[in-house]
Amino acid sequence: MSPGVLSLVEDASLHHVLRAMRRHCVHAVVVSGRHTGMPLGWVTTRGLMAWVDHDHSLVVARDAITEAAVTIEPSATVREAIAKIRSERVGRLLVAHTPEAMPDGVIAELDVLVL
Repeated sequence: MSPGVLSLVEDASLHHVLRAMRRHCVHAVVVSGRHTGMPLGWVTTRGLMAWVDHDHSLVVARDAITEAAVTIEPSATVREAIAKIRSERVGRLLVAHTPEAMPDGVIAELDVLVL
């Protein structure tokens, strides 16, 4: 698990999303609801490819979500994380005690690959 979660509010511009990704060297950011603070989903670098020809200052993060925000408990095993990543068809999992709790970190595909 990587501790911490990079999150931006749903109406942040894609300009802000890209700046945050570059600054923190990550391939995805969580988009959170303005009123609830709950994760709505992930904006990923792959998903941003669809927005290359758009004005990034006019598109909001909520519109660029391409991956669900799926939660896994901190006590889950690596095998459970792999199974959840595969069954939910996501590239990363939020690590939290409950889906409503603030996440402690992220487990990405690379984190669970043990060769």
